[in-house]
Amino acid sequence: MITKHIEDLLSYSVLNDFFKEEDLHAMRNSLCAFLHVEASGQVANTENYEKLSLPEILNQICNWAYTQGQLKSMHPTYMDLLDTALMGIVCPRPSQVTEHFFKLYNTSPQMATDWYYDFSQNTHYIRRDRMARNLVWEQPTLYGNMVMTINLSKPEKDPAAIIEAAKVKETGYPKCLLCVENVGFSGNVNQPPRQNHRIIPLNLAGEKWALQYSPYIYYNEHAIILSERHVPMAITRQTFERLCDFVTQFEHYFIGSNADLPLVGGSMLTHDHYQGGHFDMPMAAAGAFKNYGIKGFENVTVTWLKWPLTVLRLVGADSAELIALASQVTEVWRGYTSEADELLSHTGLEPHHTVTPIVRKRSGKYEIDVVLRDNRRSDLYPEGIYHPHAEVHPVKKENIGLIEVMGLAVLPSRLKQTLDLLTEALNDQRPWEVIKEEPNVQGFEVIYERILSSGDLATDARTRVQQIIGQVFVEGLEHSGVMKCEQLGQKAMARFMNALGGREVTKCG
Repeated sequence: MITKHIEDLLSYSVLNDFFKEEDLHAMRNSLCAFLHVEASGQVANTENYEKLSLPEILNQICNWAYTQGQLKSMHPTYMDLLDTALMGIVCPRPSQVTEHFFKLYNTSPQMATDWYYDFSQNTHYIRRDRMARNLVWEQPTLYGNMVMTINLSKPEKDPAAIIEAAKVKETGYPKCLLCVENVGFSGNVNQPPRQNHRIIPLNLAGEKWALQYSPYIYYNEHAIILSERHVPMAITRQTFERLCDFVTQFEHYFIGSNADLPLVGGSMLTHDHYQGGHFDMPMAAAGAFKNYGIKGFENVTVTWLKWPLTVLRLVGADSAELIALASQVTEVWRGYTSEADELLSHTGLEPHHTVTPIVRKRSGKYEIDVVLRDNRRSDLYPEGIYHPHAEVHPVKKENIGLIEVMGLAVLPSRLKQTLDLLTEALNDQRPWEVIKEEPNVQGFEVIYERILSSGDLATDARTRVQQIIGQVFVEGLEHSGVMKCEQLGQKAMARFMNALGGREVTKCG
């Protein structure tokens, strides 16, 4: 049956325009040589396209390879190495992908990204079957609806693969998972295979960058925009220039950057990159708390958003003016100390202040959201003063990065088991003492008591559990805000605005 599965893969590839029918013989021979199989006279049947499921085809080939001793294990770690290599054979060359993208871009940038996103899924680079496992729900809050996700698409490591990984010699190539050298990389048990990976070259503010999608998408068209150079993350004036240039080229996308300091930055600070996508993040709809005027920038609207973190939104038609103001806000904040508000820019030579910037374009105007971040620690808060505090760690202990800043929770996969167990316990009205020894509920005593006493008892148990998990996540966001939307926070913001040369225009409520 292996020849049938090969023909199915060829049919799928032709019908997804990976190559032309006149390439079939060469592709068939390449696949057969890779799998050490003699080619048959059977011909690919493109009429069966609607019945072809790529994950099913690849699983069948992996099953066969395992029985033949060509595959060590049916664990996803090993299956991914084989099926990605197969897709690398049938995928078009990077130059062909780039050429087609920009041909579409000349008609419509959105048409180009729509095609590229579909292509990235059709090639199995983004694995639709795994994405379907993720849990997603909306969480009503005082700040609007947040989006909660429990990401289950990343396969767990196989214990045997972990042992095998220790034997793999580190080569330093590619330097990291974001480097452009990952295109076509065969991978190993330490590094994911990328033979089916294709990137789109971009020019941002006169520099070479590239567009790709995250293989573990957290939202629609979850894009990664990366420097072609392996250089550390840095928030500078050039950052704002690149972000504005990107939304000028792709007006239907937002783009943002993680902060450039540990604790408040993302998980990868060694390679300069941004994230974006065709998705309305909850923060985009945030209401106004106060409006300000900044001396020298009379054409820019400056708004302190009603949001759990401290966000200044700059809006105007002239991107150069916004870039100048965003840069000024960033530099003033980097050096800003206010002992009255317990805000310190440095401890010795260690910097504490930076920003998380987000840019979008709406109704012909640019919007730059500048989120003020502080990574200082204390004896009371050893993980971070402006970081989720200990009481919310059962739900979210990791950094509050760009995506979470904008109101989309990326919660750890362990919470799926916790959610299921607490739902079952709530249905049975079991007290904490009965369930406390269960795996995946350690630390949830206070949270479970909140669930037991929460809301409308007519609401189904699972919804009540999800609601409290969502509320706890939002509390973690509130912990991360350096100036709260209350009396002390307003005084702190007034002092910062004075340093910035700003004044309050209106209080929005």
